[in-house]
Amino acid sequence: MTTTNTITPVKPERKKSKVAQAIAFYIREFIAAGFWLLLFVKVFVFDVDLAVVHVFPRLAIVYPYKFFFILGFLAVSWITLGTKRFLKTIGYVLIYPFVLFLWPYQNSYLRTGRC
Repeated sequence: MTTTNTITPVKPERKKSKVAQAIAFYIREFIAAGFWLLLFVKVFVFDVDLAVVHVFPRLAIVYPYKFFFILGFLAVSWITLGTKRFLKTIGYVLIYPFVLFLWPYQNSYLRTGRC
């Protein structure tokens, strides 16, 4: 009995250019900061959605369906980014306040050599 070894081709890793990485970084930062800013203003100051609908009355037609627009945006993002990158991005957006407030302390922690 003979066995045949099959060789599967290895896909070369695609490396993103530094410009593409920088653009992706700033888009992720903008989305995270915008999400938390909108959440803070909506909870503690006033309802931003209704203010926008008041300024632009034509948006009153689609206002009741904002949940489906958000769900559609998340679905398109998931398809575009793939599962792993999508979950990393969502995780980053959710912990963004901790990243923002704890960022200055990382340098002092790393300098002490306790890691």
